Amino acid sequence: MNSPSDASRRLVRPAWAGRNYTLLTAAAIVTNLGSQGALVASAFAVLETGGDAGDVGLVAAARTVPLVLFLLVGGALADRL
Repeated sequence: MNSPSDASRRLVRPAWAGRNYTLLTAAAIVTNLGSQGALVASAFAVLETGGDAGDVGLVAAARTVPLVLFLLVGGALADRL
């Protein structure tokens, strides 16, 4: 016989089986791949224009410092809300 616990087990689906979760995960993967690809591409662009390893480091720092600062400010604002 079907008990109520059996019926409730059939209705509950894992989160990863949902369409929205799959779309969110796929979007996050594509976004992260694009961000990392842009970092590599900017390094090669600096080297192609005659820059050296120090210039690549400066470009990477110029991309990273604003990210870290905005993450800190955003985290502080989120904690206050």
